[in-house]
Amino acid sequence: VLFAIIYFIRFSVLGYGPTQDREYRNEMTQLEAQWKANSLLAENNVDENTVTLLKDQAKLAEAKQEFVAKCAACHGENAQGINGPNLTDAYWKHGNSVKEIFKTIKYGVLDKGMVAWGENISPPKIRALASYIISLQGSNPKDAKAPEGEKKELTDKY
Repeated sequence: VLFAIIYFIRFSVLGYGPTQDREYRNEMTQLEAQWKANSLLAENNVDENTVTLLKDQAKLAEAKQEFVAKCAACHGENAQGINGPNLTDAYWKHGNSVKEIFKTIKYGVLDKGMVAWGENISPPKIRALASYIISLQGSNPKDAKAPEGEKKELTDKY
């Protein structure tokens, strides 16, 4: 009985020490922070096996800038193809899924002149680039290079 009286006075009357409700809220805040940290780690640990199509328009706009800076020299500013293949048609040499495009960007195709960008571009940016390339399908830019490779339907679509 003495313990109950001391407990009641300490926690209910004086407000000294955390209540169960406060402990719960503190733990939930910690878990939320941990979940956000894990989400950022997961995004940075993307690879050709775990990549998924990105649909965030802001990130796709950033990817367009990255494409113009790094890829336009061979593929053209609108991906119409210059030395590299046209990336806007339905014909593909190395696969057209987000996983295959991610792999091509990351590891390159050295015998065809495609540089391996895996050391210079982070995995989240490669994911954004691969998604951006898929978003260009059917855009039919002016002066597009003739089709190369096999005609394939997109597996990842917007």
